[in-house]
Amino acid sequence: MPELPEVETARRRAERALRGRRIAAVATAPDPIVYRGVTPSRFAATLRGRRVLAVRRKGKHLWMELDRRPWPLFQSLFAGVGNWIADEALYQAAIDPRRPASSLAPREVARLRARLHAIVRPHHGLRPVTPAPGSPCVPCAR
Repeated sequence: MPELPEVETARRRAERALRGRRIAAVATAPDPIVYRGVTPSRFAATLRGRRVLAVRRKGKHLWMELDRRPWPLFQSLFAGVGNWIADEALYQAAIDPRRPASSLAPREVARLRARLHAIVRPHHGLRPVTPAPGSPCVPCAR
């Protein structure tokens, strides 16, 4: 088992080698735990063509941050939404996660907002804190 200094060294090397590059090919092996709910071929297809934005570490766990993550879209619409909630809301609203927030029509924003609220409310008992489109954000006055 590598120690933290070795893991950080590996992260830095991977960052230098991969940051800004596109994933051209993905090799997978059948694994019912790793690919639970998705086929290895679909997993590979989802990764191909994505750009590596960064290589991250938490403890001894490493991962790559890729350009397809929907959080940049959501940060301008719904600050603080986690990736799995963002993924689910985009899926339910039938919106491609690669689209920038500025390209969404008002009806798409409304549909996305409705799906987000439907996902968050029953699971966490939270009420939405996002302002209506065109209204300033109360906490940050933007």
